[in-house]
Amino acid sequence: MPSDITITIGDAELDSFCKCRRYKAIIDNPDYDDEKAEDEETNPVTIDNPESKLEFFKRHVKTYVIDCVMSQVITDDTSTAKSDAEAKRDALEIS
Repeated sequence: MPSDITITIGDAELDSFCKCRRYKAIIDNPDYDDEKAEDEETNPVTIDNPESKLEFFKRHVKTYVIDCVMSQVITDDTSTAKSDAEAKRDALEIS
């Protein structure tokens, strides 16, 4: 049965976490076409990060938890343990 987890984090702590993990508010535009003229409206080189600081934080927390769950596979290498760990990893939902 899944457990619910609630984390309350203040703005200063969120900012510190994001700074430590190198969050960028502005990122390279993956759709930038260097064969066209740079244009802020139609072909910008950089864009606002579509992932908010809070989404970034949640993703990193989820990755940390998944890494901890999956590390159990190392200590018990039976196929049952591996499939159990993978099922637990897949069941993780952090929103």
